[in-house]
Parts: sequence; structure tokens; C-alpha cells
Amino acid sequence: MIKSRDRAASAKTLDQLEAAFERDVDVVTRPLGAGRTGFTVTPAGTPIQIVFVQRDGKVVIALGQNSVADALGAGGKLADSPAFKSAADSLGGLAPSFYIDFQPIARLLELPGVIQDPRFEQIKPYLERLDYLIAGGGSSGDRALLRIALGVRAAGSGSGSFAAARPPAFAAIGP
Repeated sequence: MIKSRDRAASAKTLDQLEAAFERDVDVVTRPLGAGRTGFTVTPAGTPIQIVFVQRDGKVVIALGQNSVADALGAGGKLADSPAFKSAADSLGGLAPSFYIDFQPIARLLELPGVIQDPRFEQIKPYLERLDYLIAGGGSSGDRALLRIALGVRAAGSGSGSFAAARPPAFAAIGP
């Protein structure tokens, strides 16, 4: 979800994205209709529908209509999620600006018909161990700080990460 201060600009961006997807023969693109700003994209031969919608001053990109409702609903905030909190802790106090939780993606890849390439079984064990990718930045005096952390689950474990157990690595960029 992205907050938009300029509804006209974000609507124009959605129109441009829709036009780009319409040129791709490997996806089916449909407008949302009924006065709603946005569209859906369905990769050919998959049961997945990705929804791009602008509503309530926000642009949401979600997996299915229910995910849009969840994202815009009164449900919990990302900052309240234990998984996000654990990942954010790995930034050592810097403000998160990018976050990917790999577990929902891994579950998505398990859906029948999504991945039909037998080579997927070779990389599946590696994908299952990915927990999160988070990046954040800040400053200290005249130094700009950037930290990126990749959480990796222990082999055979259902939770936890190696990155959260170690001090965060960082890069400093000076003038």
C-alpha cells in the first residue's frame, strides 16, 4: 500500500501501468469498472489475480480482491506484526523503508498451477528458508547510514532467523 498525496498523478500512473500490462501477451488485464480506479492482472494459465486499485488516498497492489479489503480495512498495521518487528529490529534502530515477507510468497508458489516447471523443486528448499528482506536508512552526524538485512530460517525450522540473532551489518556513506 502506498499513500498518495496527488490522486490525479497516482490515477495517471495506474493508467500507464495498465497500458503496459495490456501490451504483454502473457497476462490478461481487466479494468475494475463501476467507477473504481484500477485494474486486475492475471498471468496466463494461473489462478492468481493481482489487483491494482486507488482508493481512499491510497494505491494498493494486492493478491485478489479480498487482499485489497484487508489492506484498506481496520485490521492490524504492519508495524504491529511480530514478523515485521523482528525484521525491523535487525536494522539496529534505523527507520525501515522497504520490507518483503517471503513466507506469503512461498505459500503462493505452492498453489496448484502456479509453478509448473519441474526445476522449481530444486530451488524450493532455498526459497522456503528465506524469511524477510528489509532495508532502512538514517543518519549519524554527517554520515548517511543504510542497512539491509536478509532473514534466513534455520534448516528444518518453522520460524526464527539467523539475521535477528546477530548484530546488524551496515554501510556508511559520507560526503
